[in-house]
Amino acid sequence: MAKKTKLPSNIEAERSVLGAILMEAGLASSTLTSLREEDFSGEDPRNILIFRAMKELDAHNKPIDAQTLVDQLVNMGVLEDAGSTDYIMELLQSPIQFTNIDHYVNILRNQAVLRNYLTKLESILKEYNEKGIEDISDFISVNTQELSDIASKRQIANFISARDVSDMTRENIRRESKIANNGITGIDTGFTKLNAFTHGWQKGNLIILAARPSMGKTALMLNFALKATQNTNKTVAIFSCEMANDLIMKRLIASEALVDIGDLSTGRLRKREMEKVDAALKSIGNTKLYFDDTPNQALGDIVAKSHKLKANNPDLAMIFVDYINIVDVQGKYDSRTLEIGAITKTLKQLARNLEVPVMALAQVSREADKNESHIPSLANLKESGNIEQDADIVLMLYRPQYYKNQGMKVKESNPLKSNEAQEAEEQNEQVDNSGKPEGATLVVAKNRNGQQGKMTIMFTPRNQRFDNAAEESYEEMGGRYHAPSSSSNSGIDISEE
Repeated sequence: MAKKTKLPSNIEAERSVLGAILMEAGLASSTLTSLREEDFSGEDPRNILIFRAMKELDAHNKPIDAQTLVDQLVNMGVLEDAGSTDYIMELLQSPIQFTNIDHYVNILRNQAVLRNYLTKLESILKEYNEKGIEDISDFISVNTQELSDIASKRQIANFISARDVSDMTRENIRRESKIANNGITGIDTGFTKLNAFTHGWQKGNLIILAARPSMGKTALMLNFALKATQNTNKTVAIFSCEMANDLIMKRLIASEALVDIGDLSTGRLRKREMEKVDAALKSIGNTKLYFDDTPNQALGDIVAKSHKLKANNPDLAMIFVDYINIVDVQGKYDSRTLEIGAITKTLKQLARNLEVPVMALAQVSREADKNESHIPSLANLKESGNIEQDADIVLMLYRPQYYKNQGMKVKESNPLKSNEAQEAEEQNEQVDNSGKPEGATLVVAKNRNGQQGKMTIMFTPRNQRFDNAAEESYEEMGGRYHAPSSSSNSGIDISEE
């Protein structure tokens, strides 16, 4: 029989905490709220019984002292098991200083986390020995997620004074002012107007990029990813649950080399275009992009692989997931909406744990097509669950030309043209197959730490490339963008001249 692992404990810390509660009434409620019965190891069962009695007294708003504790233990019928009055008097002799109570509470919590972690490891080994493994990926991903959940519960944070926070913030502001004079405090998005909303992609943020199918959200994500690694010269990860790595690379090449994606896919490239492709391959190959195209990627695998990549590449700057609606989640949920909620919650936790921005793509439901302008809103997020709640930023992508190509009327607003003029243009408009850049609308539907609004960016379908809109293009579209101000709710908007 295998020797059972001796689990960690700190009996003296347990006794010190119980003694402090007995001696200082003001510590009772806050300390008891910070701890659970499971935080006591069971090495000395008396401590669990006394803690349980203290919780009962506190729950009924009764004072906690030696006498009330003895009475409660008698009522529970466990006075002798709890060490009787002799052990209670021993606790009262604890040498702990009340100002150190948080330190001892943290010791108990951390010891409990370590016990749970080791217990889980033993359980994993036992499951392997007794049942074997049918699917290695599922076995690893499920257990990795459970271990991560246990580890995330370690040590409670202490309060930090306003002075300390203000000092840290002052230093951050000074540091950021030295390295960025363009208002970007995170990773440059590559789009001037988007930077004005977000100040760049921020550490610990979950960003959702959502759109109807065929809007170009994967192309925009790849543009974001390439710009992120080029602008930082740091590691960027792409989890592609739907598209193979070679197809992703072809899209990146088409965008970088400005060649037709169709010609690239079929090999119909002239000498000059091949030279551009070779140059793009060399440029992309020199970046720190990492790809994982495992189909229907398991959520636990995404977490485990991200942690491993971070361990091997401490400069990990950003993670992209395409897309959350097809990520596989272990376990049973009552609805797909709850599954999506579990995915977004986990990705948000991943962003915070690794201190990097995480962008995940999401589908928009057909209901968006019923909107008069076809522009999607937060209410149109497919299987939305907690997407809106968990995300720090939600971006919505919309291309009017897509709907026009489908023969669907699109209502657009141009403040420089009359309604009659716009209607005449719509009637005479022909579908543009020339491959010229077209205007796409990027809506900042949610921005936890900034403003909402929308902007125009340019999309060239033939090479799957998104770009900033040129100033002259703004004029042609009937407006000029302005940087957001504190008095504007919409952030960047189009104003009449």
